[in-house]
Amino acid sequence: MFDGDGQRSATNTSEPYITASTVGQLQQLWKVNISATDGAPVYLKGVTTSAGTKNLVFITATNGTLLALDSDNGSTVWQKSTSGQSPYTTSSPAIDPSGQFVYSYGLDGKVHKYAVTNGNEVATAGFPLVATIIPGTEKGSSSLNIAGGNLYVTNGGYPGDAPPYDGHITYGNLSTGASNVFNSLMSNNHAHVNNAGSNEQQSGIWARAGSVFDPVMGYVLVTTGNGNFGTGSNGFDYGDSVIAVKPDLSQVVDSYTPSNFQQLDNNDQDLGSCDPVLLPVQSASSTPLMMVMGGKDNKLRLLNRQNLSGQGGPNHTGGELQTVSISDVVRSSQPVTMNDSSGQTWVFAFDDSENLYAYQVATTQGRSQLVLAYQEASGGHTSPLVVNGMLFVEGSAGIRAINATTGGVLWTGSLGGDNVHWTSPCVANGRVYVPDSSGVIRCFALPSTSGPQDGLP
Repeated sequence: MFDGDGQRSATNTSEPYITASTVGQLQQLWKVNISATDGAPVYLKGVTTSAGTKNLVFITATNGTLLALDSDNGSTVWQKSTSGQSPYTTSSPAIDPSGQFVYSYGLDGKVHKYAVTNGNEVATAGFPLVATIIPGTEKGSSSLNIAGGNLYVTNGGYPGDAPPYDGHITYGNLSTGASNVFNSLMSNNHAHVNNAGSNEQQSGIWARAGSVFDPVMGYVLVTTGNGNFGTGSNGFDYGDSVIAVKPDLSQVVDSYTPSNFQQLDNNDQDLGSCDPVLLPVQSASSTPLMMVMGGKDNKLRLLNRQNLSGQGGPNHTGGELQTVSISDVVRSSQPVTMNDSSGQTWVFAFDDSENLYAYQVATTQGRSQLVLAYQEASGGHTSPLVVNGMLFVEGSAGIRAINATTGGVLWTGSLGGDNVHWTSPCVANGRVYVPDSSGVIRCFALPSTSGPQDGLP
């Protein structure tokens, strides 16, 4: 799935072929035109199809079509389309942990379940999963997530904020079909709503990652955009907030809301333009556990995952451990983190002006802080992947591999112009799969894997 796992770690240390010493040999293997897309592809090896065993690349087009592409040549093995009131989607698919199914958001506001072998839809155990009852105004923006046997899908509004919409997250259990809804406004109402005419509007959940699962704390994190904060007409309202909820979405466990939430709301500076990045746990006794948030107010915030506001429990304001100013908004990109070979923790963020910010996490006298290691114009601004100490990122310069600890560019692949919005790459088995927003997907491969069959494990 997007960023690799439920906690959105975006770190691939098991890629056996593409390393700092080989990345410069990457060359374009194929390029195909597909329907326009604005998400990320996912990869599954060894799929039995009617044409033999193939490695497949899955991608959701903006028109609600899921395509399964042959990783060797980009040809379409199968595709499934949806229709409905939704104008378009920028979601990304997710592969079932069993490797037998793939999930994709449709224009009908539902998440559909397909067999990876032939695209046949599976309509059992809660699927297709209803994500919204008003797909004409509630958008499936974000990537699907799977964690703990549950699928999570988030919804916000379309550009222009045409009502009605209410940011929410829906979960479906992959085994039992059980489902639930958490509304960021009217939070005591665990049902999909049509809030036309209500002042309980907006607070969309629309960032690239959609939701983040914290495997240590055991909760799901979502971040919201502009909307009310405080006691609402039916429960608590969580506009411009980070919300931690139980995996079944039944209860808010904790929350963080900046003390200037009203200013953010007034100025359209959504806190929820990106999701938290969870910093690696150094040891079993690590404290505090931390995460970093970006936003549309040109800030990065360091938060305590064990006590988001520092005041114990939800519905407080303030309490960040540190706030760092940057040059532009973090909107097209989900920040990432890694531990280098010496155990040093790094955080990387790309803003919309294609600046790369690289921070080290330093702890002195029990206090942790982000310390800027370097900043540079990277030519990239989408959600990066960390692969063997390199950042793979798309932007106006094309697709680039950047040495994470120095910022040096190790390789650049052309995308034929700046056709990049929210698309981001997938790196797997010696290949880099790169969609752009104009409807082209490219595969770059090492010379040893550029034959008609990749022959990779």
